[in-house]
Amino acid sequence: MIPELKLVSEEIVRWAFEVSVNSGSEWKIAFTNPTAGPWKRVLGIDAKGQVGEVHRFEIDEKRPDLILYSDLYKSVVVVEAKTEIGGLADTAQTGKTVALFNRLSGLLRAKQSNPFWAQRSKYKYELALLWGKQSEGPADIDSMVSGYLRQLDGRQNDLLCIQGDLLDNELKHRVFWGKSKIETTLTNYQS
Repeated sequence: MIPELKLVSEEIVRWAFEVSVNSGSEWKIAFTNPTAGPWKRVLGIDAKGQVGEVHRFEIDEKRPDLILYSDLYKSVVVVEAKTEIGGLADTAQTGKTVALFNRLSGLLRAKQSNPFWAQRSKYKYELALLWGKQSEGPADIDSMVSGYLRQLDGRQNDLLCIQGDLLDNELKHRVFWGKSKIETTLTNYQS
């Protein structure tokens, strides 16, 4: 008997999304911030296929929840995750997330000489938000996206949204651009 999934926490939504990322070959996970484990290192792959360290977070340094990159799409996506949209839409959280994104994307862009990251320093860097669907509507998403885009000061025209939803006891992800409402997937990514 399969237990019924009742609570969709930040960790569950993020882990389920990571499984979907790992099932394809277009995207790699450079960093994940689990509650326990090797959470300190951002990793990349060099031209020979060797995995190596790009950056090591200090113990008290602010970290995103997930960093993805695609050599095919020449894009790096920094993901902030919360259990529900309200945790992401909070004004204080918006400021913290944008500050982290700005600092981290600058740090990774400066890694031109790192053999595991070199060409990725020139990629497009984008912020994404991931949450578990509750009862939010289009107006809630619009408001949240507008708050982030204002603070990103033109660094992005739209914001990648990843909404986890529990359907028939299975966690599915809806990936879309929050402002334009265009649906996307990691296998046909258009930024």
